[in-house]
Amino acid sequence: EGCAIYFSTDFDVTSSQQFTVDSYLIKAAQICRDSGYLFGQYGGYYELKRSFDLNLIDCGWQSLGWSYGHVESRAALRQIQNGLVVAGGRVDVNTMVGEAHLWKYC
Repeated sequence: EGCAIYFSTDFDVTSSQQFTVDSYLIKAAQICRDSGYLFGQYGGYYELKRSFDLNLIDCGWQSLGWSYGHVESRAALRQIQNGLVVAGGRVDVNTMVGEAHLWKYC
């Protein structure tokens, strides 16, 4: 309890998809918060900005894709590189720039 669970909008959300995405976020946020967790979202700049502005999310994780060079300053996690090869597999590189409310170790 107390940490964030991040839900993904891992695509470039269009205006015709926004109602469905908002409904998804509202219901997921309710379930998370009712269970004692913070609600986080992973997505591009415009989607995170909208969600923060509407107070739909507690935490943000900004994707490199769909951000078009913009930085959402309220996002605590940022993806900074895609497709890095490590041990033969492709991974994305992320950085923490704020309180992301991740799991804490005892």
